[in-house]
Amino acid sequence: MGEQISWQKIVAPGKKVLYFFTYTEWGAILWLAPAWGIVFAYGQRYEFTNPMIVFLCSIWYFIWLIWQRGGKNKKQSYIYAGPTISATNMVRQGITSSYVQAIIVGLLLVLASMGYYHTKSEIDEYYEVNPYYMGAEGIYTVRVLNLPESVILQDKEFLRFEGDLVTMIPKKEATESKPLKADGPLMVYVAPTEAMKAKPILPGQYVMVKGRTSKLLQAPEEGRIDLRPRYLAAHRVGNLYEGTFEGFDTAVRPNWYERINDRIDYLLGVTRWQLMNQIAANLPGEMAAIGQSLLLGGGYGAIDASVMDSFAKTGLIHILSVSGSHVALLFGFVFVVAHIMGVPKKKATYGAIVFVILYCAIVGFNPPVVRSAVMGIIMGIALIRGEVYHSRQALNISAALMLAYEPLLFLDISFQLSLGATYGILLFSRTLYQRLPKGWPYIMGPISLCLSAQILIWPLQLYYFHLMGYGSFLAAVIVGPLLDLAILATAVLLLLHWLIPVGSLWYLLGLLLRLSLFLNFTIASLPGAVMWLGALPVWLGTIYVICCRHLYAIMHEWRVRSLFYENITMSLLFIVLLLPLIHLSSEQVFIHTIPVNRGAAFLVIKEEPLKTAKAFLYMTTGGKGVSNMTRSSIVNSVHYYGIERLNGVIMQEVNEGNEKSIITLLHSLEFPVSAIHKSDMNQDTYIGRNSADFDKLVREYPNQILVEGPRGGFLFGNGQISENNLKLIETKQYIVGTTNSATASRGDDGPSGSVAIVYWPSSGNYADVDPADSTRYITGTRVVPDFLL
Repeated sequence: MGEQISWQKIVAPGKKVLYFFTYTEWGAILWLAPAWGIVFAYGQRYEFTNPMIVFLCSIWYFIWLIWQRGGKNKKQSYIYAGPTISATNMVRQGITSSYVQAIIVGLLLVLASMGYYHTKSEIDEYYEVNPYYMGAEGIYTVRVLNLPESVILQDKEFLRFEGDLVTMIPKKEATESKPLKADGPLMVYVAPTEAMKAKPILPGQYVMVKGRTSKLLQAPEEGRIDLRPRYLAAHRVGNLYEGTFEGFDTAVRPNWYERINDRIDYLLGVTRWQLMNQIAANLPGEMAAIGQSLLLGGGYGAIDASVMDSFAKTGLIHILSVSGSHVALLFGFVFVVAHIMGVPKKKATYGAIVFVILYCAIVGFNPPVVRSAVMGIIMGIALIRGEVYHSRQALNISAALMLAYEPLLFLDISFQLSLGATYGILLFSRTLYQRLPKGWPYIMGPISLCLSAQILIWPLQLYYFHLMGYGSFLAAVIVGPLLDLAILATAVLLLLHWLIPVGSLWYLLGLLLRLSLFLNFTIASLPGAVMWLGALPVWLGTIYVICCRHLYAIMHEWRVRSLFYENITMSLLFIVLLLPLIHLSSEQVFIHTIPVNRGAAFLVIKEEPLKTAKAFLYMTTGGKGVSNMTRSSIVNSVHYYGIERLNGVIMQEVNEGNEKSIITLLHSLEFPVSAIHKSDMNQDTYIGRNSADFDKLVREYPNQILVEGPRGGFLFGNGQISENNLKLIETKQYIVGTTNSATASRGDDGPSGSVAIVYWPSSGNYADVDPADSTRYITGTRVVPDFLL
């Protein structure tokens, strides 16, 4: 229980230092309060997703904390850390003044306002730029910002890199072609050539690319990873697809500080390129791509899709992107080497900090790396100064610094998962490890880390990836340590390569990687190792956050810890996560609009009490192939509702040109291609039935499909509408939906009383749609609400 001591021994006589929160709580305020403003500003400009609403609802925590702390201070006038007051606890004199409470509320509002205006000004600044060159064909000179990596687009190989625009020469035959000044970051895709292989493109160089720029396509949807904050933060203006490499531009004359920056980027790029080549020269085939991603991150386009899928299912996908675990491994590696060589701890700490900063510069400063690097540097400074290192305070400081520099990072999935997982480990890992069976530290340690890391991010994992299962625990115990060993082995072999020949050791590393991939794929394929679960609605997400706070209180704040209440709370967390599997209310059928870049796609979902949901897919492609973006959107929508396999599909405008891509989509959805047959009623239409409910819900008519629900129906069909406020060009397409099934079944082009007309253009020009008409939605520009039938 701890040694009981008097207040006089703790608080020095005459020393009046007053506190309201602990240092850790103050640190949390420094990033949480601005984050509320960031979320509110972003949602006000675009849309409030379910996780954003749950986060805004979490403001109850600080309201409760202020009330609770004020009451506690009035009773004892002291704040302490722990269930008892002892010499080991941090005892501080507390504040009881209501005036101070008002000041704290005002401080929260000020910090939130700062986050709001910082975010709003950054978004406004982004949209103030209207590039004249967008959509124009010409020769673009760009400064390369990162090492190009290979990607596959529409079955063609391209090299992709981010570039900062310098000049543009428009393609105009009637006028003299002169370079025009241009600026703004672009994502550039160029076809690889033999000249590029002989002399690679490196960061800091200026290259000329011939092609046409295009605007960024945004397809917001619940449950989809939103890349828009990343584009806004980088001020990326567009893409340049299928470019042609014209050579290096030697006419650019940067100023002195730009030349220094170019040289630094070039040297870092050369270092990364040489390391990648060394790995590729010593590891065979795909093992080289895996080794490069494990140590340096990126390069996912060279990894087989099945391998990436298995890593996603086992929860180890973060290892392929440089994250906090890499920085922790490097810190530990430097300290171990320094200890073997007899280097003092203080000097080893200096070396570790320099080594980690250099590593971060080579791999790129992505959010998880920056967060872990800042925490490591704070830890190093504490060791050098001989002070106590508080990991939660370091995490709060790093989060506050990152959001102060770039507020839109808070909406980036990498930042969210990294921060949430680290917080979960710091809050719960030690207690969970103490509760697990003793005697197997090498098993229980990884399990406690895996479970604690996922407690806070499970709702986000369900929202973005829609899966969970026991496979992640098996992978954490079996595969995780092997991959950590492979990362360290790769780094050591690269260092030893300059001193002694280590060819046989590279062979052993290849065997280790093959074994890791085999075990990871086996775990991902085990029955029940992966379950597709629906995302949590707002009310369940809010309850989950409250349960997490209650679990922390039971583990750390109660005077007597109770295993019974801990187990009850943990069970409640799992029940909340599994509730979306089963529908509890009355039967309903609704339409979910899927944003796609070609054609249109809709999910028809039927929910019945105490049964899993059933879904049917309707899709029309406009006669073109299904792009990777469209396939990703459809698969995301199916799994967002916890649907493992579709019960039926209807695909229109299928021809020889897009048949291959549609088959690929069906394989991604695990829908049997053999169940697809051609329609006798509609040309180029294919229908697949996997359930008897399909015929009860869906009826086919010439040029249209009708879906009926308990309250009405929805009509799928192409054509022209007679209403004037939707001014469509004849070649454009649209879909009409109405809650009146009798009207829909007559096949009227313009049914009276329709509550929704969903229209998708094939070109991206939305000017011909009346924005004042609230009954019409344009897919791909905002989240379209589901239509209940």
